[in-house]
Amino acid sequence: MAIQIAPRPAVLSGAHQSFTETSVSNTIRSSMDNLTVKVRRRTTGTFRTADATAVIRADQYQAFRDWFEINCQSGVLPTRFRNPINCKEAVWRFTAPPQYEWLDGAVAVRVSYKL
Repeated sequence: MAIQIAPRPAVLSGAHQSFTETSVSNTIRSSMDNLTVKVRRRTTGTFRTADATAVIRADQYQAFRDWFEINCQSGVLPTRFRNPINCKEAVWRFTAPPQYEWLDGAVAVRVSYKL
């Protein structure tokens, strides 16, 4: 069964203004009875987390909120973002609710989010 990917609204580009990616440890360490430490991989794949921000126009604010709350079901479904390195689409999942900071007298909004 294919994974359902939430659609991104057409008015949003999916590009980030800033993007900080972190690799997550994929190993398990266990202390053995003979005082040695056993290290093994948790899974064969790896995963990453990211902190990102985007500045959107004020008229895009509701579209972004709907994207997170309705399309992505508050982080249940993954969605597509632009990879900041090669600008290709990549699938990510919101891991926390976005934060919204109104800028320039309510002309723009800085959205901070965790993926």
